[in-house]
Amino acid sequence: MTKKEIEKIIDYLSIKGCFSSYFKGYAKMYAMTTENISGFINKYDLKNKKVLTVAGSGDQRYNCYLNGAKDVVCFDNNPLAELHIKLKDTAMKELEYADFLKFFGVGVDGKSNCFLDKIIFNKFKNYLDEDVYLFYDFLINGFRRHPFGDAYYDYYNIYSKIKKLNDYVERSNFDKLSNIMANKDIDFLNVNVFSLPEVLVGEKFDMILLSNISDYIHYVYPNDYMAKYRELIDKLVDNLYDGGIIQIGYIYSRYRKGGDDSNFHIDESRNKLFPVDEYPIEFVNSIYNDGTYDKIITYHKK
Repeated sequence: MTKKEIEKIIDYLSIKGCFSSYFKGYAKMYAMTTENISGFINKYDLKNKKVLTVAGSGDQRYNCYLNGAKDVVCFDNNPLAELHIKLKDTAMKELEYADFLKFFGVGVDGKSNCFLDKIIFNKFKNYLDEDVYLFYDFLINGFRRHPFGDAYYDYYNIYSKIKKLNDYVERSNFDKLSNIMANKDIDFLNVNVFSLPEVLVGEKFDMILLSNISDYIHYVYPNDYMAKYRELIDKLVDNLYDGGIIQIGYIYSRYRKGGDDSNFHIDESRNKLFPVDEYPIEFVNSIYNDGTYDKIITYHKK
């Protein structure tokens, strides 16, 4: 981003005091994943494959590379996601394992005061791109509120839980991924998911990961959003190689009663447009480690 763009983001945060939620301007970020990525990513052969994934916390991208992907392209409607992934990439390359985890708030209590710690930041800040440095220098040294809750979602990042969701959080995998990322640049598209077919004309992928975007499609299309989403998926099939896969939805085992989510997670609503014979369901352990299961809804191109 340009210096002017970063200044605009800083002004926004200074005035508003926090970022918004989801598809509403500058959105809060996730430090780490809330999905059980390790529970499903290992089911697929990604060796030397090309992947398109939502950017989010960056963890889909990291786990794809760890599992042998050759190229990973990220997209996100939130421009802040690129800054976060740039920060995380540099931290992964320059910090020791323990400092990396502490800096991104992964600890025994999950809400470690080390999240975006100044001392750890000083260890690698000189390696950051200018836009990333400007933004995080403000967030760490100039922002008078707490980044957790105002700039990032206040998610309980307990090490024992995150390690189960994220293969690369385990020490030997972290070292392996750090070596892989030393030769990887960030390929980031700041686009809305519904704009992907127009942006990706002629490009093909072996896998497309849409995370839980399906929970928020009603923000983009308030009317007939499920039908619009089906139209999008039908278009994205053209961006798959034969044998390719689209993860069209990640459905958590729990949804907050009265929460502002689409009806995609409700089987009766979803199955009308995404029948299970065409869009099979796969089960993975939920983030709660209580014996319940999350679901991923997939499409497999013959």
